[in-house]
Amino acid sequence: MIRIIFLLFAGILVYGKLSEEENQKREDTCGVKKDQYIWTFTNDKGQGLTAAIPISQKHFLTFARPVLSKELKWVHDQSDFDRKCENENTVVEMPPDMLSHIKLAPLGSLKDPNYKCPKPVKAYFINICSNHINDSLKWSYAPMIIEVENSLKMDFPCLIDDKLHGGDTVYTYRLHDSATVTEHTVKMTGVFTFSFCTTMFGKGKVTDVGGPAVQLFGDTWTLIGIFDSYSVDSSKTQRNFVSVEQFQLQLCDLAGICETDVSPAVVERRNANLVKKESKTNGKSAKTGEKSEKDETGEEAENGAKSMGVKIVLMIVFAYLWK
Repeated sequence: MIRIIFLLFAGILVYGKLSEEENQKREDTCGVKKDQYIWTFTNDKGQGLTAAIPISQKHFLTFARPVLSKELKWVHDQSDFDRKCENENTVVEMPPDMLSHIKLAPLGSLKDPNYKCPKPVKAYFINICSNHINDSLKWSYAPMIIEVENSLKMDFPCLIDDKLHGGDTVYTYRLHDSATVTEHTVKMTGVFTFSFCTTMFGKGKVTDVGGPAVQLFGDTWTLIGIFDSYSVDSSKTQRNFVSVEQFQLQLCDLAGICETDVSPAVVERRNANLVKKESKTNGKSAKTGEKSEKDETGEEAENGAKSMGVKIVLMIVFAYLWK
């Protein structure tokens, strides 16, 4: 009995949401560089290719396409999926015996038979009981959080903690059935409670299977939205995204991905980035910095040199006239 209890507690300690230290590390290292932030998510048969967005060392934000249909049937056996919704905030955890149907891999390792996929230990269908997600199941799949057993060495974006604004520049990366990724720079045209839309893109591609929408907030690349598989309709003039902001409570409760106080590491990084930006803005090069320093500290010496030159010229003129 003692051994069983120990194993149960060991499981709780190993798996579950990030610790405060892990979450702080996530906050300190997220969004440092611009990246496509795309892993691949398929089922154990390699079906249902969908983009999975890393959001911590152990967690991915994605959609249920490989494992759960829009009609809420399990893909592997077409049995009904029972949400058991008590209210709109009910979180539905994927049964542990279903986790073996999840396969995550970096894009470059998707078709590598020797690649050992990270082991999923938790998966949740988030907001699946809410009215707006329920309505969206007509054209979209249920959003998911997937947790893996061990921390992975990968880049991941920060999560939005600010308000979105129409007209802002948005960068989106889209995964395609061909296992290729395209990048698009668009403008945000509308902001709503649970979503936002951008100018149209990707008409040259018939479909895509998901990807992130990111923005540069200060010095960090920040995930603001996601969307799953999409069939491009030539008559449409804009693209829609699910806002990540609506998932903040669930991400904190389920994954330990919570807002934190700004750490010294983040402050140092932001200050270094601010110096670079000011240097580019004020001087466009290091020469401008030298010029500014000269203006501030060497102006008096420069003026003195000019004054001495004028005196010499006057002395020469005076000597010539004296003759």
